[in-house]
Amino acid sequence: MLKSRYNDYFGKNYFDISRNMVDMNPLGCYLLIMKLDSDTAATLFGQLGNSTRLNIVRLLVRAGQEGLPVGEIQSHLVIPGSTLSHHLTHLRSVGLIWQEREGTILRCYVDYKKLEGLAAYLMEECCTGIPTLEASIDLG
Repeated sequence: MLKSRYNDYFGKNYFDISRNMVDMNPLGCYLLIMKLDSDTAATLFGQLGNSTRLNIVRLLVRAGQEGLPVGEIQSHLVIPGSTLSHHLTHLRSVGLIWQEREGTILRCYVDYKKLEGLAAYLMEECCTGIPTLEASIDLG
């Protein structure tokens, strides 16, 4: 399941227009970024507005595609299991993280496409200028 979930994100190669092999990786520019609407972005940012949830996501980003077991997250953040479970539930409910059971271990992974979508949402109109007041008013 892990490989299939990340198959379209990590380590996949394809031929670009020049017929050269291009390595698609999390830092590459050939990734497709999820387009978010304002309501979805606000919901995702709302969940990241809690410092514990933000720390969980940052920890999972540092862990990379291998993710982290819940117990390891708890050890790093030094929080009670019930508190961690509460915050993981919130992050899962909006799809910022996902979990996979490996026997008795519950491993957490971050959804990189959603995080990149959030960053892209903030930056998508960078330096395009401020619209005039008349253009900003919705007449429809």
